[in-house]
This record gives sequence, C-alpha cells and structure tokens, in this order.
Amino acid sequence: MNNVEKPPARAYWYAAADDRLAHLKGVSPQGDVKYIASARDTVDDEIEAARLAVCAMRTRRNALAPISVLPPEILARIFELHAIDCPHGKVDYYRADRMNLRFGWIASATHVCRRWREVALDHPRLWGRLAFNMGSKWVEEMLARVKAAPIFVSQKLPYCSPPTTGTVTLMHPAIPSRLSQVQELNFSGYLEHMLPLLTRPAPMLERLELSTDVDMTTQVSIPINFLDNHAPRLREIELRNVSHAWGVFPSRALTELKIAFSINPIPTSFAQFLDFLEGTPTLTKLTLECCIPSASHFINDRVVSLPNMSALTLAGPTTDVIGVLTHISVATSTKLGLSCSSQDLTGDECCNVLPLIMAHLGTNSSRPSSIRMFSLHSVDISTHIMKACRDEITQEGRPVFILEEGVPDVSLRLQCRISTDEREASFLHRICGAFPLRDVRALDVNILHSHCPDLNWVDMFGHCTSLRHLCVSYIPAETLCVALGRPTVEVKQQEHGKNARRKRRAKGPLLFPSLQTLYLHEVNFEIPERYSGDLYAALRSSLKTRLTRKAGLRVLEIEECTVDEDQIEQFEDVVDEVVWDGEVGEMEEEYEEEFADEYYGYGYEEDEFGYDSEDVDVFPW
Repeated sequence: MNNVEKPPARAYWYAAADDRLAHLKGVSPQGDVKYIASARDTVDDEIEAARLAVCAMRTRRNALAPISVLPPEILARIFELHAIDCPHGKVDYYRADRMNLRFGWIASATHVCRRWREVALDHPRLWGRLAFNMGSKWVEEMLARVKAAPIFVSQKLPYCSPPTTGTVTLMHPAIPSRLSQVQELNFSGYLEHMLPLLTRPAPMLERLELSTDVDMTTQVSIPINFLDNHAPRLREIELRNVSHAWGVFPSRALTELKIAFSINPIPTSFAQFLDFLEGTPTLTKLTLECCIPSASHFINDRVVSLPNMSALTLAGPTTDVIGVLTHISVATSTKLGLSCSSQDLTGDECCNVLPLIMAHLGTNSSRPSSIRMFSLHSVDISTHIMKACRDEITQEGRPVFILEEGVPDVSLRLQCRISTDEREASFLHRICGAFPLRDVRALDVNILHSHCPDLNWVDMFGHCTSLRHLCVSYIPAETLCVALGRPTVEVKQQEHGKNARRKRRAKGPLLFPSLQTLYLHEVNFEIPERYSGDLYAALRSSLKTRLTRKAGLRVLEIEECTVDEDQIEQFEDVVDEVVWDGEVGEMEEEYEEEFADEYYGYGYEEDEFGYDSEDVDVFPW
C-alpha cells in the first residue's frame, strides 16, 4: 500500500458525481421534453455505471474473506455435497419458502457472490440431475451446462392416449440421444411408448428403475433391444409392474435386483431364471414379489450357487417359494424374507418351507443356530406377528427391532386359511418350535385374532431363558398378565396335597427369568381377563410375584392402552420405572364392536362401492 493521502471517500464520490453531471445543471423540468428525456437517460447511465462500480468493490471486499482462498475445485466439491442435502426441484406448497425450496442449492450457491456464481455455473457435475418439474427451459439449460458429465434422469410420465398416427412420448427428446451419459434412469407412469425409444447403449448407467400403474390397459414389457443390451456398469435394477424376459437385462454385473407386481405378471421360464442367476454371480440382493417363476414343471436337481447373496426376498405361492429355495444355494449369513400364501386350511403347506429355512441356517444338534433376529407374520383374516432378536441392541431401553430399525435374519410371512382357533394355535406352536429361540434377547408378539391359552406362553416361549425385552400388543397381553407370574415347570415333591402344590409351584423357575423391559401396546385393561376376571389385577399380581422372586422388571412401558392414573401409580410399586404416554384411552361400546368386527373376522359388509371384503384375497397370488 502506498502512503499517498487520499481524500475522504464520500467527498470524492460526491465530487465525481457533480463533475459527471455538471452539464445538466441548466436543464429544467419545465424545459423542452427532448432535453429532459436526454438528461434522464444520461443520469440512468451514470447510475448503472455506479452500480457496476459498487459491485466491483463488493467483489474486491469478498475477495478478502477467508473462504475466498479456496480453489475453485474445492468450492465446487462443497457445492456438490450441498446439492445432495438441498436438491433442486422439490415443491412443498405448505411451506412459506416453497420457491427457495424448489430452487434448492441453486439459490443458495449462485446468489451469494460473483465468484460462487461463476464456479457453480461452470461446474458441469452440478447440473446433471435434471429437474423436469421446473419446466422445459430449465431442462434445456441444465443439459447445456452438464456438458459431458453424468446425467441423472427421474421423470413421471402421465398417461396420454396415443394419436392415430405417430408416437406419443412425453420424455424429453434429448434423453435417448444422450443415454451414453445417463448414470441413473428412473421412469414411472406411462411407459408403453417410451421404452422402445431407449435402444442406444448406456455405458455409464448404474441404476435403472421402471414402474407403471396397475390400471394400465396392457402390460408394459421391456423390449429385447433395450439399451442395445449394453450397460456394463449397471448394478441396480428395480421393476414394478413391468414384464420382462430373464435374458433382456443388459448387464451381467448386477448386485441388486427387485421385481414386484401388483397384478398377475406374464409367466416366465424357471430354467431361464436359473440361467440368469448362474450368469450373475455378483448378485447380493434379490427381491421377487408376486412374480416368482413356477418350478412345478421343472424336473431337475440343478442347484445354482449364489455365494455373494446377502438378502433374499421372495413373495408368492408357497410352492413357488419352495421351488426357488430348493434350486439355489446361499450362505448361512444371507437374510431371508419369505412371504408364502396357501389355501390350505391346516397350515401344513406353509410349514413345508420350515425345513428349507432350517437347512439354510445350518441348525442341528451339534451346531448352534446362526439366527440372530427373527420375524414371523401370519396373515389371514387374523394377523399374527412375532419378532425375536438374539442381540441385545437397545435404544432408550428398547430393542431396535421393535422400533422397525433392525433387519431380521429370517422374516417369515404366512398366509393360510386356518379354519379353527385350535388349528391356529397348533400352527403357531409348529412355527415357534421349528426355530431355535433359546438365545433370543428380544421378542415382539402381536395377535389380533383369537387367543391361545395362558400355558401357551410357557409351551411356546418357556425355553427363552435369556429374554430381556418383551413387546406385546392386543390379545396376547391378556394371557401374558397371568403367565408372567407362573413357573415354567413344577418341581416334583414327595408331599401331596394343597400346600405341597403351592410349594412346588413357588419353587419352579418363572417365565422369562431375565426379563428387564415389558412394553405393552393397545391393551385394554378394562375388559375382564378370560380366567381371573381382572386383567389389571392379574398383571400387578404377576409383577409383584416376580419382585418377590428377585426377577422384577426394570421398565414397564405402556402406550395407547386403556388405563388410568391410579393404575399407573399401583404399577410403580412393583416396577422400578413406569413409562406411560399419558393416554387414558377409554373405549366406548360402539368402538369396541367396531374393533371386534374389524379384527376378529366377522361382521363384513359391503362398502360404499358395493364390494364385499371377503371376496378379495389379501394378496393377488
């Protein structure tokens, strides 16, 4: 910096302005109109020049900020990370700042200073995620600025009837010609006239997602020449209600494949399905929902090994699920999600899948089970849900799988038309008995229909001596309230008589001796307990018994239950900590009848459209 003394800034600019406008001092607003207009234009030009001078000075000032030392490459990378957290194209009409939300990172990165704007505009990777909902001009601008960088396409195509001549497509015309740059491709809606246009190679494509509505007049199929059968980097494919042949997938390096249907799909060959699996050894996640190839006519002992498979999800008829499990081999660490449907009234057909699951787990008498987390859903007019976890993973005192954050090693959903409650209880016994649950640390039981006798808790879960966290909802809580205070076995004594029986029962180990947390959800303590007459009294008595037997609970959590404050205070005397959501949850008589009609399997009536709910299966298969 030189030491030349400068005049004060204000005096300098005032003097400069006077000097620049000195020739206009004689112009009067009452003078000639032409002179007045010329004078105004001159002043406007000076104002614009002064504005640009101010912008230049602000740019000079911003250059002195510490962040200005960052190279453009680092600043552009920061903008990329910001664009992930604040993407453009979102619309929320309920927010006051909906316009800023729509522009996302564009507004916050390009409207700060000149340098930021120049860096953002000149960085192609920032403009690759095309925002179709912002208008065609924005798409054109983004395609121009993206240059040769990867493009991410996500567009919902509305249904439009085709004209008598020509082809209808609402896809941007530049997309087919720039498939070589597309890294992610996601189309939903009306795909019938769009898919045949995607016939060029896609060497950079990594993820493909196609979905269509179930009410389309014809099923959409992937053409044979889709992407010219060339997408070597394609790793993830997700199809919903889109038919396919197993040989049309343009990549043999897939790691994730999900295919789901809400309608009856076009049948595919089971042999071609096995050929596809054998040709994609890199597959780690496979999901087939309502589209499993049938193995009923496949007479072959061929078994395909999938050593890299980490998660396998199958949903469909029990025979089709069994067919796939019979002809593939996966590691014991693979997480299974199976949903089986059957019209069998006894549940025998659904139970046929159990030996295959046990073989997958490698369970036998000399080797402990590898199962760590287990989930069972039986879906009928009734709904049974049971989840079990061997790991003690808790969050705020509760197992994480109860919070729907854990992924079970085995998730089994069974749909069968069991005719009686006795068969239903026997069915549950067979399921629970097939899985080694001795080491589970957490258990979630939810039964909306029917009930099992109180001793079923002992028969079904009495061997779970390591259980620490228990979540129970609806009907099972009624019998649990009694079972918690009863022993699992009776110690044989020489004495006989009433006093001896009491002595034998007192010495037997309690159910769940290591139980620490009991979580009750949607339990009505006002209804009479089926055997003792008072559900609340039965639970409090069991908790008191456990306390005296040095097996008391640490936490009792009550949520959305019919209970009052006085009862909560009584629970605090027999439990270390009671967590209550504060809801009394009184049920009126009309609500109880509605609840019974909905969950107990009777009282079905036609809805407003004249449909009888009993005429519709739970699942489409």
